[in-house]
Amino acid sequence: MASAHESVRFGVFEVDLRAGELRKRGSKVKLQEQPFQVLALLLERPGDVVTRDELQRRLWPSHTFVDFEQGLNGTIKRLRQALGDSAESPRFVETLPRHGYRFIAPVVTGGQTPAAGPLGPRRRTAHLAAAGLVVLAVLTVLGLAVPRIGRRLWPPKPNGIRSIAVLPLENLSGDPAQEYFADGMTEALITDLAGIGSLKVISRTSVMRYKGTRKPLAQIGRELGVEALLEGSVLRSGNRVRVTAQLLDAKADRHLWGESYDREIVDVLELQSELTRSIVAGISLRTTSEESGRLAASRKVDPEAYEAYLKGRHFVGLWAAPGDEPFTRGIEHLRASTDRDPTFAPAWAALATAYGSWGFFGIRPPGETGPRARAAALRALELDPASGEAHAALGLATLWYDWDWVESERHVRRALELGPNSVPVLIQSTIVLIHLGRFEEAMALNRRAIDLDPLSSSTSLNLGFTFFSARRYREAIDQLERCRDLDPAAPWPWIETAWVEARLGRKEAALAAAGRALELLGKSDDSMALGVLGWVCGLAGHGAEARVLLRRLEAIRAPVWVDPYCVAYVHEGLGDRPAVFDALERGVRQRSPSMAHLLVDPTWSAATRTHARYAELCRSVGMPEPLVYEATVGAFARPTPAPDSRESAAAGGQTFR
Repeated sequence: MASAHESVRFGVFEVDLRAGELRKRGSKVKLQEQPFQVLALLLERPGDVVTRDELQRRLWPSHTFVDFEQGLNGTIKRLRQALGDSAESPRFVETLPRHGYRFIAPVVTGGQTPAAGPLGPRRRTAHLAAAGLVVLAVLTVLGLAVPRIGRRLWPPKPNGIRSIAVLPLENLSGDPAQEYFADGMTEALITDLAGIGSLKVISRTSVMRYKGTRKPLAQIGRELGVEALLEGSVLRSGNRVRVTAQLLDAKADRHLWGESYDREIVDVLELQSELTRSIVAGISLRTTSEESGRLAASRKVDPEAYEAYLKGRHFVGLWAAPGDEPFTRGIEHLRASTDRDPTFAPAWAALATAYGSWGFFGIRPPGETGPRARAAALRALELDPASGEAHAALGLATLWYDWDWVESERHVRRALELGPNSVPVLIQSTIVLIHLGRFEEAMALNRRAIDLDPLSSSTSLNLGFTFFSARRYREAIDQLERCRDLDPAAPWPWIETAWVEARLGRKEAALAAAGRALELLGKSDDSMALGVLGWVCGLAGHGAEARVLLRRLEAIRAPVWVDPYCVAYVHEGLGDRPAVFDALERGVRQRSPSMAHLLVDPTWSAATRTHARYAELCRSVGMPEPLVYEATVGAFARPTPAPDSRESAAAGGQTFR
């Protein structure tokens, strides 16, 4: 735009492009050559994005040897100093993180002059009408003559964008301790967008791999399989927060929409809702009346409660093994959030999920965590009946701790309606469906979760577990290999590999996988991992190693809880069937969450599954009479019970098959 004129004006500034001068109210402002060239390039396309690559080609050609990043940052800083501008609250030059810059102030070019003096109503109307026609004509000519300006004035509508990734928002505070705030805002946007059924939204786990990366946006779009990307920044200052965001067409590398929001922390939920609505409008996405209602709903939140909530989610997300200090810290922050603002539903929902995991993964006894998980989920739903996270948490709590199969399924079905693209909701729903023996439904949901979270090893691992539970062992092996590629240092893909190889009858492969898993576990007190590996060793004829793992299980001390179900695994591998049933009966008395897996668990031998004590255990946890998986028909069938009188260690012997 500016290239067609000798002078350009904005605010109190005037740029003489021919003379290479910047003036402020007629007085010359000192500006070096490179900052002036950047300004001239921005003024050529006001309101449009000038990428960092374009600036590099213009100012630092390929034969120039210079640190481009440092040089460009210094140049932009000097330009802002000359204009009295600010990166945090820009009036002229806006930064689009990792992408480029945009000139955002109104621009007057050439000999155009603003109208001076007041006009009467009729004359003002006439002047405005005439001016409007002139401006329209000029803009039309410019739109035809200069395609870039035409695209800016009449931006093309996005065509069929139905997938998006929210890249990690950049923390502009300069304080690394504030990273949790930027990450929390990123997760909140993902959660809000995931509630829209027609939009594919990549999960937090996968997008966080791009934090701090300088990969081209088009490449990120290809790797995540999305058509649009949202990127931006967060600046927290006292009780105010500023979010700058831009929406980009990942394939065409084209700017679709951009906006800045400045709010008090108490209005941060309103900010999130407004930003989500802007994204939906920016890609011309239709929503249902229920979805629109959820996006429109917002409320104020106590700043300290919100901060504690974000810290809680942050630390819970760092969980790696039972007893981990970050997980416990996360729960403490979530409790602080609900204490500070008892009406803040998201904190209650997150607390319900955390309490449920606290018991299932052996961090605390289920008698302590189950009632807390249930109470927190019910409180969240009392405050917000449309919380998909709370419904999913209650679905798992009623499965793991109440053994109420009907109620559990009802809640996860509702959670799927409310959060059809939420990966946590999808995974929690698959867990319930696996325990119900509905493997095809579970696989379909799990594949959808992987599509939304393609770089997450845990999401991929869950599909491997689904294949294992469905007795589709070779498919499980292939899936677990992909898990190991995604995260070679994670022990659980190796643990599940040993589990599956044992069921396939491949003794050496099972022992090799178990050995690698033990190396990666180190001194971890993960009772489920130790139980599975003890079963593998016992089944493979390495009884001494199995007993070492059994003693290691028995040596675990409070507050970490030892799941009797996992102790039963080791006895099963050793062929000690009375000890198996003794441990499982302790699991019933202690309300072990793992007992919900009893019906479909392939770990138990036919001799165990057909025993009368097994049938009684199934009834104790609210299941129908025990079923045996028939591979020929791909379903469960009723077995012929084995008589008690034949119970012996010899009868409990197993072979690889």
